[in-house]
Amino acid sequence: MSVIIKLKVSKPSPPPWHHVYEYDQDLITIGRGVKNDLQLEGINSVVSREHAKILRKPEFYVLVDLNSTNTTVLNGEKLKPNVEYELHPGDRFQICDYEIEFLLEKKKVEEEPLTAPSPPPSPPRPNPFLQDLMELSKILDRVNLAYELDESPGKNEDMHDALQKALKESRGKKAGGILGSYLGGDKSMPTVSVLGKDTSELDILSNYDRVRKLIDTTLEFLTKLIQARVKFRQEFLNETIIKSKSFSLDSCTPDELKGFLFDAKLSPEDGQKRTEALAVVLEELLLHQLSLLEGYKAGVNEGTKRFLDRMNPARLNEQLAEKKIRLGIIDIPVKSVPILKLSKLIQIYAEVYRELTAEDRSVIEERYFRPSYKRSYYNCSRGSRRKPSKAEG
Repeated sequence: MSVIIKLKVSKPSPPPWHHVYEYDQDLITIGRGVKNDLQLEGINSVVSREHAKILRKPEFYVLVDLNSTNTTVLNGEKLKPNVEYELHPGDRFQICDYEIEFLLEKKKVEEEPLTAPSPPPSPPRPNPFLQDLMELSKILDRVNLAYELDESPGKNEDMHDALQKALKESRGKKAGGILGSYLGGDKSMPTVSVLGKDTSELDILSNYDRVRKLIDTTLEFLTKLIQARVKFRQEFLNETIIKSKSFSLDSCTPDELKGFLFDAKLSPEDGQKRTEALAVVLEELLLHQLSLLEGYKAGVNEGTKRFLDRMNPARLNEQLAEKKIRLGIIDIPVKSVPILKLSKLIQIYAEVYRELTAEDRSVIEERYFRPSYKRSYYNCSRGSRRKPSKAEG
């Protein structure tokens, strides 16, 4: 269903005003920057350059605070940064001085001009072949049942041979030619290429079980990839992802994903929207892989520099400058006595080394390497991500 998003923006500060903005898109960015879809200027508090966004999911909308300075409040609840919160018509959220009401409205469908009623259809012409072909259909049902029950490895060849013999007498006649081409018994009929070889239509149908198993295997592997990405962002990036009560591509099972994509009740338009929604997730998976590499490179480069900074001679000299040794009633700076300075410097190096080796490896990783990894990962995954298609619903 096509809808228009309406954002009713109001501001109580004098002079009070309100305005309604309409959007026909899947992503609405909100902030102080000029590139935002909804640009806001704070008076009593600062609106961040990229403050928040509204995003359309396959079954609902979400509101996300983009790690803003003065946060975003939805229905009285402060939003956690980068966490998706479901957004429903009538919900209100605050950004600094502004109160924004989220509304949805169906698109108006232009009424088609009235046309003169068409003349009543002519009565259908009786089909002289229908009765005989209905009998043939019953025979084919029995053949199909026998084919499904037959587990012998050569049943495809047996079916071909039987068709060749059964249609041999009719091949030279027009009706027999139509039946032969329709049933796939004539090997001279046009073929389609499947898996690199010419295969008749009947062979394709007989390989249905293989196709079904291939689809099941692919969907199972795909859901594992999607859930692995979500788990990574939760455990390694410490993201909080609120599980939706309705269907979500991020947490669905293979059977749920199959039902989502192949629901027989879907119209062609809705089926296309769901396919495009899956395409968005697949592109995010690709960006996830690229972001992992960029994060790793940044973590190694910047994390190593931060780690080695603990052993920076200039920094250790600063620590040494603060140390003194007491001789009688006099405190003498260690740096003024060369032999003591060298001895104390070695002690400081030893203390830093013991401190680093005593720390848990996970603590070292989180303190020195993870910050730059996370920053580079987010920059890559956000900077290249395309906006979801308008067909996603």
